[in-house]
Amino acid sequence: MTEKNSNKILTLVLAVIICISAIVVLYVSLPKNETTDNNTDDTTNGNTDNNETEEPVILLTVIYNDTQNEYTLEDLEKFSAVTGTGRQVKSKLLPDTVLITPALNESAWEFTGVAVSTLLDEFENLPSNYNITITSSDEWITEYTKDNVTGIVNIYNETGINGTSGATMILAYKQDDEYISDEYGPLRIVFVGSDVITESGLWAKFVVSIEIVEV
Repeated sequence: MTEKNSNKILTLVLAVIICISAIVVLYVSLPKNETTDNNTDDTTNGNTDNNETEEPVILLTVIYNDTQNEYTLEDLEKFSAVTGTGRQVKSKLLPDTVLITPALNESAWEFTGVAVSTLLDEFENLPSNYNITITSSDEWITEYTKDNVTGIVNIYNETGINGTSGATMILAYKQDDEYISDEYGPLRIVFVGSDVITESGLWAKFVVSIEIVEV
């Protein structure tokens, strides 16, 4: 190889090296705005998703004419709470059999909730006489009179009916100081007092709505 050709090859190699070096310098020097922006957006979106608050769950709707009052659990807990104890009796078995739950040798259930009359009093134009219809999430319907709402129901003992007063009708959200499970709740109609015994047919589980019907 002649000296002239060697010089040409060396010059070409140096030129290639210089070009590669220039490309590397330019690449390193390029602004990273696009990458940074993407990372910022991802982080922001991630934080937004994590910080999103869940929509409150409506557990109960109380209806009268064209007015509907909707309540979450938090809303219901803002009302004055009523706590009392109660038991059920299978009235259809009377008088042959008295089946009381819990049994009299066991502790009565303790419930906490809001008096149904309190929920109805939220309507300023409440009629002087009415019935209410309770609808459960399994579409079971239970009907009550105004007397029932105010606590006038049959009260039982171990032998049979023992009066008609002493109970309070409540929409319970706690049983024995725990929120009512999905087995019966989260909302349940119960009758409580000082260990009162009332008909099991008056108790309603899975309650989702109360409708007031003028009579």
